Amino acid sequence: MVRKNYMTKPLDLFTTTLFPPNLPEVFKQIYYYLYSNSNIPRAERLGAEMIRILFCRIYDEIHNRNGKVFIAKSHESEQEVSNRTIKLFEKVKEAYPDVFDKEEKIYLDDKSIKYVIEKLQNYALVETERDVISEAFQAFWGPGLRGEKGQFFTPRNIVKMCVDILNPKLGEKVIDPACGSGGFLVEILSCLKGKEHFCNVYGIDKETDLVKICKAYMAIVGDGHANIFCADSLYPEFWAKEMKREIEDESFDVALTNPPFGAKIFIEDKRILKNYKLGHEWIKEPSNKWKVTNSISEQVPQILFIERCLQLLKPGGRMAIVLPDGVFGNPSDRYVWQFILEDAKILAIVSLPPETFLPSTHTKTSVLFLEKT
Repeated sequence: MVRKNYMTKPLDLFTTTLFPPNLPEVFKQIYYYLYSNSNIPRAERLGAEMIRILFCRIYDEIHNRNGKVFIAKSHESEQEVSNRTIKLFEKVKEAYPDVFDKEEKIYLDDKSIKYVIEKLQNYALVETERDVISEAFQAFWGPGLRGEKGQFFTPRNIVKMCVDILNPKLGEKVIDPACGSGGFLVEILSCLKGKEHFCNVYGIDKETDLVKICKAYMAIVGDGHANIFCADSLYPEFWAKEMKREIEDESFDVALTNPPFGAKIFIEDKRILKNYKLGHEWIKEPSNKWKVTNSISEQVPQILFIERCLQLLKPGGRMAIVLPDGVFGNPSDRYVWQFILEDAKILAIVSLPPETFLPSTHTKTSVLFLEKT
């Protein structure tokens, strides 16, 4: 086992731990401390607070190389550290106006702010390896975000496998319409190995906190958070004008996504369903072929995301989508495959181990790879 060095400065031999824990473990410690001791005991609100403090750390690393502000000295009071951090956050809001609203504040109590800074001040987030940051995010936000709405963080080995198979090229335009914390997008950037390609990478998610996590993630690997949008991918009619200009149907070369999935999660909004053939009822004809009707029918989101990805792709574009295995075997879902084969060809179906998304869900899943025809 190879130990990675996350420290930004020589080890202080007077600290209580000679070998500090790795960054994901530090995030876990912070989470449990704040959950038990801070003035904000709700997990989802703690996630938002942590995003704000993380951006303070990122900003400090990038802009204050010769005079760190994100620091807690032993002789300083909790209030002194807290006041300095709150002032730093004001600069962060100016630097990242697409991430934070002007009225946003850090609500953590002084003691908790100092605790978090003491835990993080010796780590270089900007220089940390991508997979470590991903693990750290999942360790902290997992309890608050994982699985409640069918959203499950994609393990990095699955992300890497999808990117390797689709093999995005320089100059190709890539999108994840359910980007979550940004795992697919960051792996794409690693594959392309150049910040000039940030302009070709796009992400959408309708959960505000997940979008902020994704933007933090993108900011850590490089200043590439500008193409991440908070919106419902399935309802483009409701998008802002700027977003409609940036993200058009049939304009992407590659789509990768792990959409929300679950047997009890249905899209019922007729304004959304009317835009999808798979949002309508299908009937089986005597010839054993399926025919789409004019009747709108509720649908699980993962099925609609198959069609949405195909809408976004150019002819010849490739996609990978994580789906529950029921889609592949249920006789009642055969119309889905007829629809797919009318617009695309199957490149591969990769079966994933049952434990892929444990402990969040026991659902068996596979990855479907398509090329739009």
